Parts: sequence; C-alpha cells; structure tokens
Amino acid sequence: MKDQRKMNIPVYSGQENQLRDTPDDFNVACFEQANIWQLQPHRRTFYQVIFFREGHGKQYIDFRAYTFKAPAIILLSPNQVHQMDIGTDARGHILMLPERFFALDNRPESNFQLKDVFDNIEQWPILSCNAADAFTLDDTIRQMQRSLSAAGSMRRLITLSYVKIFLLRVFQLREALYDSDHLRFDVGRDPFRQFKSLIEQHYREWHLPQQYAAQMHISMKQLNMLTRKFAGSSAGSLIKQRILLEAQRHLYHDTLTVKEISYHLGFEDPAYFNRFFRKEMNIPPRQFRQSVKLSAR
Repeated sequence: MKDQRKMNIPVYSGQENQLRDTPDDFNVACFEQANIWQLQPHRRTFYQVIFFREGHGKQYIDFRAYTFKAPAIILLSPNQVHQMDIGTDARGHILMLPERFFALDNRPESNFQLKDVFDNIEQWPILSCNAADAFTLDDTIRQMQRSLSAAGSMRRLITLSYVKIFLLRVFQLREALYDSDHLRFDVGRDPFRQFKSLIEQHYREWHLPQQYAAQMHISMKQLNMLTRKFAGSSAGSLIKQRILLEAQRHLYHDTLTVKEISYHLGFEDPAYFNRFFRKEMNIPPRQFRQSVKLSAR
C-alpha cells in the first residue's frame, strides 16, 4: 500500500561509516575527521550521543529545531529523524551504539540500565554542561580512543568499559539538570521498559493497550498502573503519542499522501486516521503539514 519511492528519509545502519578495526559493539568518530558539518534529514537504526566540546549550530530532531552552544550533548534514539547544521568551529565526537551494545549490560540485579540514558529524551534531547563536565567527558572519550589503538587481549573490554563510563557520566548530568520522577529506578521498571519496547516494535499494527497487556501477560489495570507511575500517562495515551509522532515525521519529512501515511501506520480507513489525528492534535493532517513547512522557512 505504501509507495517506497516517496519514503525519502534515508535510513543508516552505522555500517556506512564504520571505522576500520573498531569493535562492532559501537563506533566513535570526530567531526573534523569525518567532515560532517551538515547532514540532511535521515534516520539511524542505532542510539547516538553527539558531544560538542566546542562550537555552535542547530540540530533538527524530528520536526523541531534546537539551537545549541558548546559544551553540549545531543542524545538520539533509533528512528528519530535528525538533521544537523553546525559551524565549522565545531569540535567533538559522535558515539554510535547499536542495540547489541546494551545486551552487554544485562544485569538483572540492577534497576538501572545504560539504555535509560536515552529514556524520554524526546522531551528535550540536548544537555548543556559546564567546562569541568565537558573536560571529564572529553577525557573519557580520549581514553576510549587510546584503548582502541592499544594492543593486548584486554583492549576490547577496556574500551567498552570507557564507553559505559561515558554514558554513566552523561546520565549523571541528566540527573543534575532534570530531577524528575522518570529518572528514578525501582521495582516495576523492567515491565515498563518491556511495554515501551513493544510499542516501538508494534505501534503500526497494535493500536489498543489490551494487545500489549496480553503480550505481557498482565491485566490492563496493572499496565496502566505501570505507565502512570513511570510516565504519568495511561497506556493508551503512550501508544497514541508514538503513532502521532510517526505521523508527524512523515507529514513533515516525506511526500507520502495522507492516505498512504494512514495505511503505513496500520489504519485501514484513511478517514479514521484523519479523525484520530485531528482529535489528538486539534488540526487535520494536511493542515499540519502546511503549517510545519511554513514554520521551517
């Protein structure tokens, strides 16, 4: 039903710029070496931390523009639409982390997981930091790079340890900047993670919270208790937010028709998709497309 030729947001897996002799659990690159001052809208299948030690510019994430001045950190999750326009004075690193990297951190005794660094980053994906924090982060990255070029059987484990230290320091910054409930970890966090992961996998075909509760083998009451505790919203609301986010991405970045987008998102009736979008956004999808295009000029 969908016209792939009109899905004009390229998707990158990370292999395109894979550095030679780098562990496939992650990749790290310098701006000045990679010569990436501007990037057109694209998606990536992996998690990404962009650390600006120096410079300034804009990041366009989904359909929002964020102006930043270094030192700053940008956190990106898979499938977010990202565009970059930075000054040639920018200096820093990009850390790319595929899903398999986080499997290395599978510690059931801990309520915290490294992937939590990226949790809810769509609310504000840019973190500012002071000079001392920037120095510490930069030093950790340089330790990472030195261990990559070192010899010995422990090279890979040491490098991955520095990657984990870097992410933990980024999370500490998040805690200091945003002292909110979703950064605290206690019993029930793992089932909530499972629910969010299921939404990411199935939001196109599963639109009802009952379908997720059945997959998780819990009741609707238990599911809503989880989502209200960790996200402050009902399960149904989180599913709708994910569908709407993808709809907005396509309306802004693609040339798919509204009808094609509705089919792509699992709506059998385009008229129902129109009503759904208008009810949630207070604006019809076509009008939304026009308004965001005008605001971007």
